[in-house]
Amino acid sequence: MIGVAAGFTVIWYTAQFATLGLLKLVALLDDLTATGVNAVAQIFAMPFCILFGALSDRIGRKKVMLTGYVLTLLLLFPLFKQITHYANPELSAAMATAPVRIAGQDCVFDVWPKKQATPCAQALSFLTSRGIAYQVSSETAATSSAAASVTLQVGSQIVQGFDAAKFSEALSRAGYPSKTNPATRNLTMTLLRIFALSLLSAMTFAPVAAFLVELFPARVRYTSMSIPYHVGTGYFGGFLPLVSSYMAAKSGDPFAGFYYTLTAVAVAFVVCLVFLPETYKRAID
Repeated sequence: MIGVAAGFTVIWYTAQFATLGLLKLVALLDDLTATGVNAVAQIFAMPFCILFGALSDRIGRKKVMLTGYVLTLLLLFPLFKQITHYANPELSAAMATAPVRIAGQDCVFDVWPKKQATPCAQALSFLTSRGIAYQVSSETAATSSAAASVTLQVGSQIVQGFDAAKFSEALSRAGYPSKTNPATRNLTMTLLRIFALSLLSAMTFAPVAAFLVELFPARVRYTSMSIPYHVGTGYFGGFLPLVSSYMAAKSGDPFAGFYYTLTAVAVAFVVCLVFLPETYKRAID
């Protein structure tokens, strides 16, 4: 459940769905472009499931899966940051040159209610819906007046009080785009990064069926495969969108949710390395 199902599932969900969410909500690509780029990358990666499966027949299931886990731990954050950079260079530049800081009274964002209770929480909700990274600053909070109740700082600009129009204007002046620019974005490089993530998914997914079959004797194989597979994929993968979105919203960092993936993969790597046997030469009758 942990060493196999949870590990490959969080990589698969991240490569399939987190990329699409990042393209739409953070990089601000339109639905058709985001879906098209993501779909093409997945299609190109599909044959590699067969190739990595064949490789696991020759060198072993664990070697292929563990290699995929290690590469995921090393490459996940760089690849997603590069996807953002190539899909929306203006946004990437604005985040580097004009960081967003916000503070005020009761500045706690709650992801559950439809309407936030305080102006500062409403401001955080506005920034989160735009996919903009922010920091909650105690220094700015000290300068916020009771009347303003919230202070936004974008680079050197200061906006007192929550006003969506004023916030949008300040962000625009600082270079934050409202949508991606077709003239500057590089969809080819974006696609190649998504393709690389899909290869990591293929590498960890391809050996799974044979690995699980070979782990258990025939008399208990059906139950022994089914329970850990469905619990691992259903819970660890199924809750990934919710948990990672919650982490991003609460932290103000659109990339924070990927720590969920990294944590699950790190634990899966240890469990697979230490506790699971190599199986590729076992007889399964």
